[in-house]
Amino acid sequence: MYKLIALDIDGTLLNRDHEISSKTVNVIRKSMDRGIRVILVSGRDYSAAEPYIKKLETKDLFLGLNGATIYDNKGNIIHSEYLDREIVEDIIEICEKEDIYIVLFIVNNTYVDEISDFMGIDNYVFNSIEVGQVSKFYKDENVTKILLTHKEEKLKPIKEKLDFKYGSRINTQFSLPQFLEIFNGEVNKGIALKRVCEKYEIPKEKIMAVGDWDNDITMIEYAGLGVAMGNGSSRLKKVADFITKSNEEDGAAYAIKKFVLKD
Repeated sequence: MYKLIALDIDGTLLNRDHEISSKTVNVIRKSMDRGIRVILVSGRDYSAAEPYIKKLETKDLFLGLNGATIYDNKGNIIHSEYLDREIVEDIIEICEKEDIYIVLFIVNNTYVDEISDFMGIDNYVFNSIEVGQVSKFYKDENVTKILLTHKEEKLKPIKEKLDFKYGSRINTQFSLPQFLEIFNGEVNKGIALKRVCEKYEIPKEKIMAVGDWDNDITMIEYAGLGVAMGNGSSRLKKVADFITKSNEEDGAAYAIKKFVLKD
């Protein structure tokens, strides 16, 4: 019997219209009614995930920014991991030289030069604050996450350069082909999920995790049952225990019914 379900949001719970279907909502609520903990684990911060937390009526912790920040069920930060300031300054400088769009995540806000459609998704993800020029705005604030957005072929050499230069001090990962996310080296969804499950004294064998992209790999590997969405990346599918239907077919709900509710 699984005691905890960890769920990614974008590409997993959300369909192409950025909505959670009524079927998925009902399945998740039914799981909670049976005493199973449901935790959302996302690249979003709390403010960007809040509409879905409220819709699902989850009462447990929220693991945001790919595990960099853990929130209680009211949005209060209870744990955060930050990037070293010298690294933040270096990345800002690289982005200015390479004309890469950059987003800084500081506490519960995100800061950008200017709001841009080039980000590839609507501003609902970020609730961004325009600061004119990030390099002049940034002083010594604690940054939990940096998001770079551009074409994948432009971002790949940036990732390689940063990985070579900083090694284990940072964790770089693509959450989508056009989104390169950068965190402290001690940050990923798997580490955050492990921390929470140890708090709840739930062994990993009793955990089911569902995701769709490369940033979900550590979470899928940690869980006793790791489920990849049908629309997921090839790398994620390789490490998953089960591949469910796509997000357009309520794949998360299908997997929960099959393995948890068993009805």
